[in-house]
Amino acid sequence: MRRFSLLLAACLSIATLPSEAVVLRGRTYFDRPPRLIKMVTFFQNVNQYSPEYYVVLNLLPDSGEPLGSVTLQQTEGVDRFFLFRLDATRAYVGEPRRFGAEIPVAETTFDNSRRLLTVRFAQPVAPGQQITIVVRPQVNPDTAGTYLWGITAYPAGEQPSGQFLGFGRINIYEPSNYRSSF
Repeated sequence: MRRFSLLLAACLSIATLPSEAVVLRGRTYFDRPPRLIKMVTFFQNVNQYSPEYYVVLNLLPDSGEPLGSVTLQQTEGVDRFFLFRLDATRAYVGEPRRFGAEIPVAETTFDNSRRLLTVRFAQPVAPGQQITIVVRPQVNPDTAGTYLWGITAYPAGEQPSGQFLGFGRINIYEPSNYRSSF
């Protein structure tokens, strides 16, 4: 019984050690990557001007490395020619419509040929918090449908290796011409 107690105590003490970044062959990796909570918009009509798309991530406390950047790559959707207002990208601690402190964004780029939007943070974002990245297209697509975005997170550090987090989905609808008589 005493041997089991000592083994249990040793395991628990190892489990509470701070997590360190994983560096393999000069590349930086997360111990545990962030989790994609959701991607959402409250602007869902075709051709709607200045919509906002919200990407909500949970940065796990034991990730081992802070978040350096995030990419969104359009993988599905009929309209492939809408552009982003790059200077309007923002990030916050918290959820959409319940923002906390702003997280400074250093740069946002968009590669139209690859449909790849990249958001780089001014300072690495510390683990252990939920954040929302707000990206702003100039206008919603002119074709209704489901638009999928592959979301990848990159740790801060030398030669970061991205971790695919999943797909964010934005649904765009035709405005209804139906008028209720009630």
